[in-house]
Amino acid sequence: MHRTALRFAPLLLAAPAFAQTPWWPRPDLYVNDSTNDRVTRLRDLDGDGLYLGALESTAFYDDTIGGFPLSNNIGIVQTRGGVVYVSDSSSDLVLGLADTDGDGTAHTPGEAWIFYDPASSATLIPMPSSANMDWHDGVLWVAVAQTSGGRDTILRLEDLNADGDALDLGESHEYFMIHDTSLGGGTGASIPQDVHVGLDGKVYYLETGSTGLFAKGVYQLDDLNQNGTIEAPAEVKPWFLPPTLPATPFYWGFDQDATGAWFMADTGNERIWRFRDDDGNGAIDPGESSSWWIAPGTSLIWNVRCGADGALYAGESQDNERVFRMFDSNGDGTIQHATEVTVLFDELTTSGLTIGQLRGFNLEARWLEPSETYCSAQTNSLGCTSTMSSLGVPSATHGSGFFVRASSIRNQKSGLLFYSTFGRASVPFSGGTMCVQGPPRRTPVLASGGTPTGDDCTGSFSFDFNTYAASGIDPALVSGVTVNTQFWSRDSGAPANTNLTGGLEFVLRN
Repeated sequence: MHRTALRFAPLLLAAPAFAQTPWWPRPDLYVNDSTNDRVTRLRDLDGDGLYLGALESTAFYDDTIGGFPLSNNIGIVQTRGGVVYVSDSSSDLVLGLADTDGDGTAHTPGEAWIFYDPASSATLIPMPSSANMDWHDGVLWVAVAQTSGGRDTILRLEDLNADGDALDLGESHEYFMIHDTSLGGGTGASIPQDVHVGLDGKVYYLETGSTGLFAKGVYQLDDLNQNGTIEAPAEVKPWFLPPTLPATPFYWGFDQDATGAWFMADTGNERIWRFRDDDGNGAIDPGESSSWWIAPGTSLIWNVRCGADGALYAGESQDNERVFRMFDSNGDGTIQHATEVTVLFDELTTSGLTIGQLRGFNLEARWLEPSETYCSAQTNSLGCTSTMSSLGVPSATHGSGFFVRASSIRNQKSGLLFYSTFGRASVPFSGGTMCVQGPPRRTPVLASGGTPTGDDCTGSFSFDFNTYAASGIDPALVSGVTVNTQFWSRDSGAPANTNLTGGLEFVLRN
């Protein structure tokens, strides 16, 4: 008998029946309060789905305690590593914040630093009136509007030498110079308000110019010649220019969800637009956009963020600062305010820290992306390469709802999940790559399913790791532990009769 087959023979048990409902607790929110010059952290500590408890709204960074001043903090993002970046349009810099000692704040010396300051940068690229930002694959994208002459740009910042800032030569770059006031048009002709990297890898920015030189809406930037800079007009095209409505539109923020749909706040007309290129023709056609939510009264939605749970989170800065969760529960393509909107935070009813003026906010990065893929998958004997993914949030105690998944597996084959709490690996193993640091542990055997007969790659695996962790079968699976996983399966056409997926890494929370 083959060595690998002998090793796994004792594990041929019936796979446990897991519920297929993902667990989505409320994410932590990091909210810019430009009145009080601080970043407020919202957390649902009691599990009631709201952020109203006494300890559920606290100061993550307060410039009266921290080492760097804030005066008009607008943009905010968080990396999966926990670093929060904050842009300030008055002090014209980007701060980095990190809670390295676990006290819930970034006030300890060394937990706040300057990530980008034009005056200290080797490139001296100015950044007045910076608005919203996006973090994607190690790059910080910043929408920059001029206030007294100069250039309106989309700024690209990257810490190439891993020294914690983007101040060195080559680390800051004007990806797209939208408008140069020295060439005419005047200040305010272009006001780039937000920027995001789309699911297609292209950069999109939100234009809110006030003079009419640039139409208001979303523009797509496509670096066709791959030179790292956008040249108009060939590499710029209007993506979504909303139809004319009675009031003057004001677009403050936009975001894209996992299905490819974009959501954009228009405070002038008290609504949130939804738009998506449904037919894939590279444009938003008539019928592909709609007024997704219309405010029941006067509102001021400053920003919107798409959640991993399928909901849209919106920050309102009106008479009182509020955070909404909007979910289209009946699937009719619109939001009914009375039944499909939940007020998660209200400064008038919170028992915690109030927010003076809500500006940009960000959802917890590890909630948005609970897992990370790594390591190379082995191509099976039919020429298919599997894909690892996850659904839900990993927890050591919740008991269900985090699924480690693999697709493009050979149909009607047995398999199981390798996992380890000792880190990543990349070691040759049975014709593939072992992606988990040994000694790995193994779950009970699963069936790949798929087409009942024949040979193809319609099989898949889905394993609820929350149920497994909460069972107590492995005492090492506790809150805060990093877990590395990959699936092993039978492949009768492979030299070793086995196949290995790539790796998937995640951190267990409570």
